Amino acid sequence: MATSPSQRTIRAYRRLAKPLAALMKATRGKAAGPVGPATVARCNAVIAAANAVFARESDFGRLPSLPAQAPLSAIDLALVVDELAIAALRFEERYPELDSRAPSALPR
Repeated sequence: MATSPSQRTIRAYRRLAKPLAALMKATRGKAAGPVGPATVARCNAVIAAANAVFARESDFGRLPSLPAQAPLSAIDLALVVDELAIAALRFEERYPELDSRAPSALPR
């Protein structure tokens, strides 16, 4: 069984869950076409936060940042957000105490 994460990790995970839930909601719409630089920057911030939270999990791997200047479609963004959501759900399954104080912001 995995040891419990530190309080710092739990707080960092809860901070990550809110913007990740917002990205998930945004990618579930019928949006199409290119993704703007502000959205790419925000997604990169969430990726950096996820990499920091999951750094001690050897089987999670690191998610690469999205290229700022390369064209990115809404489908590309949805795939990246899905990878983040899967990692977050795996983290919640590994550490059930994450849900002890507050419900998950991620839809199940």
